Amino acid sequence: MLVLAIDTALDACSAALIDADDDRVLASESREIGRGHAEHLLPIIDGVMKKAGVKFNDVDRFAVTVGPGSFTGLRVGLSAARGFGLVTKKPVVLSFAWLVSAPSSSATRDSMSRIGRSASLVW
Repeated sequence: MLVLAIDTALDACSAALIDADDDRVLASESREIGRGHAEHLLPIIDGVMKKAGVKFNDVDRFAVTVGPGSFTGLRVGLSAARGFGLVTKKPVVLSFAWLVSAPSSSATRDSMSRIGRSASLVW
């Protein structure tokens, strides 16, 4: 199951494409930006998708952090994830920011893989 994970809750703007079946990060990018998530998120996601060689229709789920964090950053991540979910008709899974860390860490792989397989918060 392919999961596109998005985190815009705090100072970082991050995205990762995760194969939840193999607990493997196919591609990820994270930038410590403080502000400006709206300007950075879509180019980051585009880069992650290109690095992994995956099309949006191939993604099974979109995961996004929902806080705690900056209100504007959260809105950017939620809007992007919701838009992807609507266009592809795939579920959007919500996760609290404290459950995940930088996309390259093993903690993120584990938590996002669990989220990809079964979640109680699906939008």
